[in-house]
Amino acid sequence: MKIDERVFVTPSGRKIEVTVFASPHHVELNPSEVGIYDRVVVQEVIKDLAQTQLLDRSKHSFKVVVVHEADRLSRDAQHSLRRTMEKYTGSMRLVLCCSALSRVLGPIRSRCLVVRVPAPSSSDMISVLERIAHKEGARLSQDLIKKISAESEGNFRRALLALETAAMSSQENIMVDWVKIVNDTVQLALKEQTPACLLLIRAKLYELLTHAIPPSIIFQVNDTITPSFIGRC
Repeated sequence: MKIDERVFVTPSGRKIEVTVFASPHHVELNPSEVGIYDRVVVQEVIKDLAQTQLLDRSKHSFKVVVVHEADRLSRDAQHSLRRTMEKYTGSMRLVLCCSALSRVLGPIRSRCLVVRVPAPSSSDMISVLERIAHKEGARLSQDLIKKISAESEGNFRRALLALETAAMSSQENIMVDWVKIVNDTVQLALKEQTPACLLLIRAKLYELLTHAIPPSIIFQVNDTITPSFIGRC
């Protein structure tokens, strides 16, 4: 496995970098990370990968391209993806990973074999967290790992963030930094609704985004957000 940074230029002249995980027989990428330019990624990067022939064709005659968060792609990007699928079926196999199947266009779903993967059980998550903690040399109690599993609600990304924070701080409290920032932001919005407050909230949200916290997790409705605040939003 290796990590490549693919750089391409949009029609407006802007340079965009896309992180690609690759091996001799497969490639992983997430076009939705570039926002409105995801269509260009599909047209340029995936198309280029499909046109590249494998050096060793003795085992497989096609390359596997894994597209993460396919349900977050724009409609234009999904239409471009459908055309790419049709044209390069002989040299490429696409694996589309998504959380909401309804957000994927019907023509794409009809061309794929749908495999539903259930959320991990509590025992599965505890087993994985224990293995990661052991490999990283983190000394965490069994009760703490169980607590992380319970509060993550089947979300492995959230569990890993909490595990990393607990290992770095060596504390039993797993209120991770980004969760605290979200809670503080909510309380700030409830306390004051002014332009100055809005600037502070925007700065906090930018800080979360720059630390790779997904917006879908940041804006998740939980007990810290009151119904009155949701109504004003």
